[in-house]
Parts: sequence; C-alpha cells; structure tokens
Amino acid sequence: LYFARDFETTKDTWVEFKLPFKEFKGFFYGQYIDPLTKMNLELMSELGIILFDKKDGEFELEIGEIAVY
Repeated sequence: LYFARDFETTKDTWVEFKLPFKEFKGFFYGQYIDPLTKMNLELMSELGIILFDKKDGEFELEIGEIAVY
C-alpha cells in the first residue's frame, strides 16, 4: 500500500511545492484504491520521489528542503 501525488516541474526553474497529505491517492500494487482510504501518518516510515515520465536519458532534480506541516 502506498500513497502518491503528482507534481510538475519546469526545466531550469526553481519551484516550491506544498503537497497536503489529504491530496495523496492510495494505491495497492499499482491499482487505485477506494478514495475513502486515508493515509495513517502514524505508520508512515518512508518518503520517496519517483520519476514516471517514461523518457530515457539523464535528468536533474535538486531538493532544497523537505518539511512536514
């Protein structure tokens, strides 16, 4: 079970994101699950960032800070 949220970047432009946990959607083995399934933040143990653009080649992603609010 994992929760995901999309965001867009712009080449050579610094962008700041705020991604509320309530906007994340739940998935189980790649399949979207019932939207009433809520993320239990007390059980959260990892945070990951995955590139899903299906394009070969190099890319760069700079992260200045990750914070929880």
